[in-house]
Amino acid sequence: MAIVVLLMPLHMERGEAVSVRVRVAEARSAMVVEHLGPIAARVGRAREVMLVAPIEIRGGLEMVARDASGREVRGRGPIEFRSVMGSTLRSDGRVLGAEIVCVWREGEVFDVVRPVELERYVAGVLGGELFGHWADACFEAQAICARSYVVHEMGRAIERHYDVNDDQRHQVFAGGEPLEKATRAAERTRGLVLTWEGDVLRSYFASACGGRAASAAMVWPTRGRLAFNAAEPLGGHSRAHACDDAPLYRWSRRRGRQEVSNRVRAWAAAVGHAARGMGSIVRVEIDEVSPSGRPGTYVVVDDRHGRYRFLADDLRVAMNDGRPMPLSAADRLPSNDFEVEVLGDRVTIRGRGFGHGVGLCQYCAAQWAREGYSALDMLGAFFAGARLGRVEDVR
Repeated sequence: MAIVVLLMPLHMERGEAVSVRVRVAEARSAMVVEHLGPIAARVGRAREVMLVAPIEIRGGLEMVARDASGREVRGRGPIEFRSVMGSTLRSDGRVLGAEIVCVWREGEVFDVVRPVELERYVAGVLGGELFGHWADACFEAQAICARSYVVHEMGRAIERHYDVNDDQRHQVFAGGEPLEKATRAAERTRGLVLTWEGDVLRSYFASACGGRAASAAMVWPTRGRLAFNAAEPLGGHSRAHACDDAPLYRWSRRRGRQEVSNRVRAWAAAVGHAARGMGSIVRVEIDEVSPSGRPGTYVVVDDRHGRYRFLADDLRVAMNDGRPMPLSAADRLPSNDFEVEVLGDRVTIRGRGFGHGVGLCQYCAAQWAREGYSALDMLGAFFAGARLGRVEDVR
């Protein structure tokens, strides 16, 4: 397999450390912070006080705790906690980190935000997204991709009290001590990001492409502040693939026709799509495709001869809609690349891959790394035309 490297490094002088605000819990009405050592706390603009665990936090951000002498301490407002010993704070057995900030939201709920140094964050994402036995080059490619994604998202999050969530809505962040391999990959690629036309590239990734890359412009909007999804390196160009060993490289699901029709209608009604008035599905046609041949849009035809156009990922989400009954993980459609066969009352959906299919394919990267390809080789295939830059140059 030949991979064309189109990445060109840019010069950078190293600057100050960058911190990522990771939301590790949201919409909590109460929480108890546990820790073995002393905790420094600051409520609003008050001076820092030394407390001992457990510390109770209630909706509306009222804190109830005790200091080292046993005296009760109360306060109300945004609360910052810091482990004096540098060890981790916990709640309900979950690692929160050595520093957290509780931020009030509307109503009597609050979010918990953990500030994490950028390279420590990247290592945590590698631990959350990849299998530990995968090769170093795969970890390094994912490190550059994850760093690019979060730096891009930080630029969009100025008006929020957090930069990213710690789950699949952004990138899965493992909050504990990072894998040695992950830390090493983050350090070897320190500060490196992908760029396009001078800006950091929103370098998406997914588990398995199934052999066909998706175009970001066919998955997400491109208008206004979302114009970055039209970047050429995210265009779903045709390329080699190597994810044949992925568990969901090929998959199939069988459903009842009425059930599928009901789920699609429920989703359409919730979002205001024209298919809210759709009848029973009789056919699903592939409409537009990405340069790789992956479906970008579908047309659903009903028994009243109505035709309803869907973006590929919208149709996946609609078919997975949880109304009236939630679907199990084994019954959900894993990707937006599929073909639909309707025979009588049965619908058979045969698909490829796992995830949206834009950008880096993790199973492809794992196999290419085993074959000896470098991180830059792989990124040149996944994001053709992108450049390699430094955080300090593009933020």
